[in-house]
Amino acid sequence: MEFQVLLADRSLSTILAATSNSDLVSRGLHLLAAMVAIGGLAFQRLALRPALEKCEDPELAEAIGRRWAMVTHSVIAVLLLTGLYQLMTIGMAKGKLDSSYHMWFGIKFVAAIGVFFLVSVLGGRRALSAKFRENGRFWLSTTLLLGVGIVAISLALRSYASVAELRDASVTQRSPNQVK
Repeated sequence: MEFQVLLADRSLSTILAATSNSDLVSRGLHLLAAMVAIGGLAFQRLALRPALEKCEDPELAEAIGRRWAMVTHSVIAVLLLTGLYQLMTIGMAKGKLDSSYHMWFGIKFVAAIGVFFLVSVLGGRRALSAKFRENGRFWLSTTLLLGVGIVAISLALRSYASVAELRDASVTQRSPNQVK
């Protein structure tokens, strides 16, 4: 409710003006990396894995796995770096955030570490990876569900930050005789 009231008083240009370029770039890269990760998992689970099971070409599966591992490692690096930046600039810098923000961020972070682990293991070359791949449908589904949960938590966390940003913008844009 409070967010809707504050949003009604502020235009999109006011909100964007209060956001630095580095914040926008960080958010954009974070969202792009998350889209690649979740989209790649969905494609693997819903299309690639069933097709490879029918094809039974180990060389093709190995080539796809090597290629996907490069993408996965890049995505993990971008998500960790941009996530840390956003935590420092939004999560810790805004003293007005609810304490539940940090609880939900912790849940999101632990889930993300779980996704990073599962993606790395499923694409790995060690004996442990082979054991996980034996039950690949289950582990891909689990990883995909964790990823969707992370996106849902992220949306909720973003609303915490939006309320704090709008409060800050509202306070700084009032003239001295408007402040009570």
